[in-house]
Amino acid sequence: MTTLVIGDGAAGATAAHICLDATVVGDGGGGTGRLATRAREATTYDVGTTCVPDRGDERSTLVREVLAEDCVSFEGRVDPLGEATDGGVSYRRLTGRCGLQGVVDRLLAAEHCDHRPDTTVERLERTDDGWRAHTTEGVIDAERVVTATDADRTASLLAESEPLGTDVRREAEQVEHRTVDSVVLGYEHAVDRDWYALAAPGDDHDVRWLSRESAKPGHVPPGHEALVLRLGDDWATSHDPDAAVEQARTAAARLLDDDRLLDPAWTDHERYQYARPGHRVDPVLVERAAASDCYLAGDWVAGTTRTFAPLETGLDAGRRAMGFAQQVALQ
Repeated sequence: MTTLVIGDGAAGATAAHICLDATVVGDGGGGTGRLATRAREATTYDVGTTCVPDRGDERSTLVREVLAEDCVSFEGRVDPLGEATDGGVSYRRLTGRCGLQGVVDRLLAAEHCDHRPDTTVERLERTDDGWRAHTTEGVIDAERVVTATDADRTASLLAESEPLGTDVRREAEQVEHRTVDSVVLGYEHAVDRDWYALAAPGDDHDVRWLSRESAKPGHVPPGHEALVLRLGDDWATSHDPDAAVEQARTAAARLLDDDRLLDPAWTDHERYQYARPGHRVDPVLVERAAASDCYLAGDWVAGTTRTFAPLETGLDAGRRAMGFAQQVALQ
């Protein structure tokens, strides 16, 4: 019997990487997750997570090994947004020449992984020897299940599996997600700066992040630019999504003191409704779920939107599912 992984974003793909025989289905949300890359004309840009820190640990090693020849490392300095500074924090960062979504795509394309992106689980049923998933494409029987979905979706999936369902629902109700708008502004001229990104030092800024895709090798043609702006929760919850691009245009021009930025050649926008969870799951619940051959993964399990959160929880869930206390070498 197989391991069923529900959710084909970064957490689900990483869990499937560890599992020896995995069936991976979509999470039912219709989104691409935070490791999402898009292309416009000759420009490649990461609309979700913009890069991963190159710290030499197992998570950055995973990114390097999976992306292989497509992986690129770049020096990226991040300055405080709106403050005068002699220099921000600079360290090596990783991405792919074709974007970070390549990490997920390549993990799901592995031979041991049966990826069914158009299949959605409607409900889960606990059986004597594992789990039965009732899906839009029929029944899937599995020895174990990994739920790499958001808190509400996980609670809904496990609603009929008592007493675990009640415990998960109670925990899910404690999770408060913050909404984030990600806006990409494309220009047919360069925007030369000596920093990679500007980051807000606190929550009292409408713009939380502004970065230059041209700092990443292979993403932007010479003489062009693509700026990625993140609008924070306070702005997103009080404004319609359709206003995000206009807000980003005016903010970019103001912050960089360049009126040319008011007129991008093209734009893109994604609203992440379940970004930045503010509550970490009780580790006891993770253990209790594992005792029922159910393994929890995703940002809400870690209680953070740190870049590595889905990779960390996916690795942990996959190891628990396979009964690994630790894994010395990445597969």
